[in-house]
Amino acid sequence: MASIVWPSSKVKDATSKDPSLRAKIGPFITKLNQGDSSSGLHLEPIRAAADPRVRTARVTGFYRAVLFKLDSDGGPVYVVHGIWPHDEAIKIAKCVSVGINPYNGATEVTLIQDAIQHDADAVERARRRARAELEAARREAQELAREAERIRRDNALARRRSEAADGAEGPTADGAGASGADGRGADGHRAAGAPGAGQSPAGAADTPPRETRRKGAVADLPGAVVVAGRDQAPTWPEGLSVEVLRDELGIDVRLGAAALAATRESQLLDLADTARVAWQGEALLSLATGGTIESVRDDFELRRPHEVTTAPTDTDLIAGLRTRAARATFTWLETDEDLRRAIEGLTFAEWQLFLHPQQRKLVERRTTGAMRVSGGAGTGKTVVAVHRTAALAHRHSGQGQEAPILLTTYTRNLADDLRRQLCQLDPELS
Repeated sequence: MASIVWPSSKVKDATSKDPSLRAKIGPFITKLNQGDSSSGLHLEPIRAAADPRVRTARVTGFYRAVLFKLDSDGGPVYVVHGIWPHDEAIKIAKCVSVGINPYNGATEVTLIQDAIQHDADAVERARRRARAELEAARREAQELAREAERIRRDNALARRRSEAADGAEGPTADGAGASGADGRGADGHRAAGAPGAGQSPAGAADTPPRETRRKGAVADLPGAVVVAGRDQAPTWPEGLSVEVLRDELGIDVRLGAAALAATRESQLLDLADTARVAWQGEALLSLATGGTIESVRDDFELRRPHEVTTAPTDTDLIAGLRTRAARATFTWLETDEDLRRAIEGLTFAEWQLFLHPQQRKLVERRTTGAMRVSGGAGTGKTVVAVHRTAALAHRHSGQGQEAPILLTTYTRNLADDLRRQLCQLDPELS
């Protein structure tokens, strides 16, 4: 039986644009799991490709997957890069490569022109382009925020229609700060201080406007204290440079230069959130919040440059896919449960919220006291927090209670990202 390694982040392929692909992913994975000979898979090498391991495989008559085939004693390992329309998939397959990061030993899929540069000119060019990288990251982060808001509005509209169909009492006609019996505002969204959680009665004069609620202001909570936001400059370890980030950790020089050029924490958070290689963004955040080169190397299981082979075999690539750094970008489908969830048609974005057995134990654990979850960067702490929030909410709603749950973090950007992930995991919680 074949092993499948699924992309878990940062791939902008057709699955984000065509919802109909959701139903096709399961049958495709079933065929791929059976290997090359599976009927209808049409697993084909690409002429003149930069990497001889690259293949394309049929998902539908219009879409093909780009993937890499690695050989192992236990059967082939297929590393899926993404799904695109036929002609675009062929073009992408010709210029992508799977390889070992020469500075840290982690396996990465890269465009040929995006490979880490070695010379001093590349570093200087990266420094000059750093501002542009920061601006691009800001725009992409804003796009993600707009998408999260769109999902919230769609969910609110769906709830209103469902309530209307059930004959439930809807919001007041004028919608001016009013809320229904269940605490929903005129826009269908349950305010942070809904009845049962401390909100003022419907129509009260001190109810904050919709825009204030949408931005997550704390002014609508009785007794809340509003403090000025902090957006200070990142604090880096002494002597950190683009060259050190590259030579010691294998971080792309463009990303490293843009990070060191950031003058505010919010810029760095946007940059990390949109980094093409997920673990590199997390590593930069760790360094900017008290981490060291050594702690980052340990957290992500990175090797030192002299320990990395210069001519990696398929066995080396598979070992590199097992590192924590690679697991921030890829999900291994190894168990029957992994395959079952994939066959059910999860999207790429939802795989970011996939639970492994140890994580599920933490999410479902019942405790009456505090519980602390600790671990290095990239070990899935945020995934556990998002799933546990959803699980606690459902546990309370099943008992007919309003869920008194607060999911919080230390910056606005991360809070928005947590909200987006909750929307993906359970639209009813938006």
